[in-house]
Amino acid sequence: MKGEIGVTIYGALSNSATIRVPGRNNPAIALQSDTLKSLIDQIRGVEKLVAAGELAEAGDELSGVSEFLENLYRGLIADITAEGESLV
Repeated sequence: MKGEIGVTIYGALSNSATIRVPGRNNPAIALQSDTLKSLIDQIRGVEKLVAAGELAEAGDELSGVSEFLENLYRGLIADITAEGESLV
């Protein structure tokens, strides 16, 4: 199903954007498809490393993924805070 609605966009547009969808209490992150695909590939790589017993390398990869996600979340908070809003 395809539809059009107006969303609020916060901050600068890049590979991700902080948005607020009408009817939702909290903002969201819109990711470019290649960015999402890269995250999936990284997590699949971690699965392979764990299966191969390469736990130290898997941990390093997971740290990179969690750091990326945390930065997205911090950016979301910064974007909405700059507009005088907060999470519900």
